Amino acid sequence: CVSAPDNDWLRYLPDQKITLGTSKKTYEFEFTMENPDDPNARIEFNMGAMNSTATIYIDNVTLVEIQ
Repeated sequence: CVSAPDNDWLRYLPDQKITLGTSKKTYEFEFTMENPDDPNARIEFNMGAMNSTATIYIDNVTLVEIQ
């Protein structure tokens, strides 16, 4: 998700459920900022709800404004 801690943890981009596998994949999500921005906003990767101890690799993460 993309959340705003200074705005009561508002979710700009709600949690996204994806299926992980053993090969590298690319994911892309778009969202519209419908609420005031938060200079302390953050990108969250919440993993671990599946009782797995598998290693997860994440790289090349970007957040881009599209106008």
